[in-house]
Amino acid sequence: MSLKRWTGTEWVVVAGSRPGAQGPAGATGPTGPTGAAGTNGANGATGPTGAAGVAGTRGSKIYTGNSTPEAAGLTNVLEGDNYFRVSNGDYFAYSVLSGWVIQGNIKGANGATGPTGSAGPVGPTGPAGTTGDTNRINIIEMNQLLNLGLFGATTGSTTTNITNVGLTAGSVLALALL
Repeated sequence: MSLKRWTGTEWVVVAGSRPGAQGPAGATGPTGPTGAAGTNGANGATGPTGAAGVAGTRGSKIYTGNSTPEAAGLTNVLEGDNYFRVSNGDYFAYSVLSGWVIQGNIKGANGATGPTGSAGPVGPTGPAGTTGDTNRINIIEMNQLLNLGLFGATTGSTTTNITNVGLTAGSVLALALL
């Protein structure tokens, strides 16, 4: 051990003292109190941009059409893609193992016929029709032209015996043509 003296800033060995053998190490003292947190340092410079990543697999798609999915000519379909058949409401899911598998139909059954509705109001009067065919002849003129004798004998344009109506094969044919 040596004799030391405090100079105000440090301990110095006093002249003439001799150091002795070093003694055993002392026990560890108690932990001191935690010090105050220091201030954060400045942010570092931005690093370089990294390389682009590998493109991922696209998500599932929903296709639509009027035919079956097999007939629709779809390409690059993946597991989980779906197809909706607009013409009848069927919907399908694609499986790598099974292909297009029908999942169901979103169109419900036809409903029952509803009750008859009430009559609507009378509509407005329509426009006047065109004048009819002026080339038509009446039955008396037909009788005279074909000499059918439907109303008895005629002279000129006057019927002589209108109560004596005789039916012949020719007169029935003439009536059918009217």
